[in-house]
This record gives sequence, C-alpha cells and structure tokens, in this order.
Amino acid sequence: MTIPATLSDIPGHVKLVFYTPAEYPIPHLPTAHKKGSVVPTSTPTTPAPYAILFNFHGGGFTIGRPTDDCRWATHVLRTLRDPAQAGPGIIICSVEYRCAPECPFPTAVYDGADAILYVLQHAAEFNIDPTKVCTSGFSAGGNLSFTVLLKLWDELARRKGIEAPVVGDLPSTSETLAPHLSPLIRSTIAFYPSTDFTNAREVRRATNKKPSAELPRFFTRLFDSSYLFPPTNVSMDHPYLSPIVASNEALSKALPQHVVMCICEWDELRDEGERFARRLKEVGKEVGVRLVEGVGHAWDKNPFGGNPVRDEVYDYACRELGRALGLEYIGKEREGGMLL
Repeated sequence: MTIPATLSDIPGHVKLVFYTPAEYPIPHLPTAHKKGSVVPTSTPTTPAPYAILFNFHGGGFTIGRPTDDCRWATHVLRTLRDPAQAGPGIIICSVEYRCAPECPFPTAVYDGADAILYVLQHAAEFNIDPTKVCTSGFSAGGNLSFTVLLKLWDELARRKGIEAPVVGDLPSTSETLAPHLSPLIRSTIAFYPSTDFTNAREVRRATNKKPSAELPRFFTRLFDSSYLFPPTNVSMDHPYLSPIVASNEALSKALPQHVVMCICEWDELRDEGERFARRLKEVGKEVGVRLVEGVGHAWDKNPFGGNPVRDEVYDYACRELGRALGLEYIGKEREGGMLL
C-alpha cells in the first residue's frame, strides 16, 4: 500500500510492504481511492492486537527495496510466538522510503516517520497494539531505525507545541497525534548501522581491520554524493544523519530502552557502531552488541544457499526482540558470535 508523504518538502508517496502471519486478516481496501493513498476501511477481527516491527532496508540511502530483508522478516514470523494467540503475534511493515539522488537527505528520515505516524494513527484498522512498536534496519536502514525515531520525537514536540516532550505523556485522545510512542516503542534492532558521518569516509575506512573486505570506493562515493546533496547544505553533525551526536535528552527520550546492534568485524562502520553503543549505555539504555566475527559489511545478504551464521545472528536478534515485546521465542538455540 502507499501513503502520502506529509513531512518532507518533496511531494510524493511512501510505499509500505507488510509481512504477516498466514492467519492475519488483511484489512479490506476501498474500491475507489485517490491514487497512491490507500486507506484501510475495515477492522480485522483477531483474538488480540499484533505488535509491529517497522523495518528499513539498506543501500546507502540510494538503492534497495523493502523486500530486500524478506529473510529477516520471515525469520521474525517463524521464531516468535504470542502465547495468547498461539501465533507469531507480530507483523512487519517494511518501508520503501524514497531514495537519493532524486530525494536526498533528510527525505528518507521524514518518510520513515510518516510511515510510523500513519500506521499508528490507523492502529485499529490494522489491529496492532500501539504500545508494542519496534524498529529494525540494515546499514543505511540501521541508521534510519534510530534517526526516524529522533524525527518522530521532534515532530510530536512540534505538534504539541513544546520543545522537549516525554512522548509517552502525549494525550491518547488527540486526533492529530499517534496515540502512543516512545517510551512505548519497545526496541530497536540495528544491523551494521551507519551512525557517525562527522568523520570523513576515508577516516572511517581506515578503522577497518581488513580493507580487502570493504565496499568498493565507487559505491560509497556514489552513496555519499547522492544522499548528502547539495553538500554545502548538509551538516554532517545533524542528528538525523549522525545520531551519535544527538543530545542526551533526545537519545534518552526518543529511543527505546532496549537496543540491539549487530556489527561486523571487517566493516568501516564497526568503530562508530561500538562508540554509539557506548553512548547509548551512558544515557541509561540497555544495549546488546553482537560482533559477527570474520565477516564484512552486508555479509548476510547473499541470496544463494543457507548461512548458519546468519541464522544464528537472526536468532539472537529475535530472542531479544521477543524479550522486549513479551513474545515467546520458539526458534533454535544456537551457539556462536561474540557479545560485547
């Protein structure tokens, strides 16, 4: 389905792709609707509302599709169970935010916030529990799993007319605000996220212990020149780009208490990921960091064959996600990886 983009200055629409359990009753859509703006009009009837995970794909903010992380979404559905429903108890909304160069920074951040606001404002139609919301993402999408929440916090502050809200205190009866947000956003699961653009790309590359495993310079230059455009107008220390520099108050109030970061041993984003994890711990967050040894950036995206390491890391992330949401983990217990 598609929703209108309301926060960005660039007009357009945002596509949402849903992964759901087989028993989830899809809301009926109207036969006549404005192109690109589909609104569910009937409420599913299920024993209990579902938790929802908003996922953001990778691709340097420039390429990628919401179906890129189908393995992750499927893993979540297969390994988590709500005892009250005897089913997964969760649905996944993968956001097709608009990409650069046509839509440079901060469009992707704004589109992600639009997606969360829209779905939560229609929580009854989707039969979701607005107090059980999580985010996840890979690489650039890992960045968005944090920065979208910072934008969401700022947007709700603007709508309420105060500078520093505790978002959980927002009135649930407001017609203009989503009914519940952080601290009732339960968890963020970030896979090899970019978190600090204040360091030049070459400085970030120099932190990689195995340069041969790095992404080709052509790609990173393409990503940066496309998303960070025009370069004279983009501040690398903007929290929507570099969440590591966000204020303590913003990190404390906008992000969930429970955070999981899965980072790669041979990745230029490892150092900043570890630094951001420490920063979050300093503001009182519960942060789990899984270092995946012997792999480079986006190591889990090979479409061919099985990958037991990927399965183990996804299992770890799902166990943590289930713990944050009060869902039962029913996947395999595997050994591996390094916790930091």
